[in-house]
Amino acid sequence: FKEQLSRARECLEAAWEEDPTVPQAAAHMIGVALGQGFTRDEMETWFVRAMTADPDCKDACGNKLTWLLPHWHGSEADALAFAYQCYRTNNWY
Repeated sequence: FKEQLSRARECLEAAWEEDPTVPQAAAHMIGVALGQGFTRDEMETWFVRAMTADPDCKDACGNKLTWLLPHWHGSEADALAFAYQCYRTNNWY
């Protein structure tokens, strides 16, 4: 599993370098962040990249919310704060 995560990270970094206007590589990197134990700042960097490429990137938001859950790398307060932040945008797309 660790080898596959490492390979995924390499591929997603290459995809992002190739075309940073496509949000999927950055959004999926947040999923890699779950397994590789990225710091909050590292995860946020990829989240910002995805949302800059596509402000409606539901995958990035869902992956970040998962990362923020207590059984991964966050806390209940972190997850609730982010969910509320999403709600306040009124962006239902």
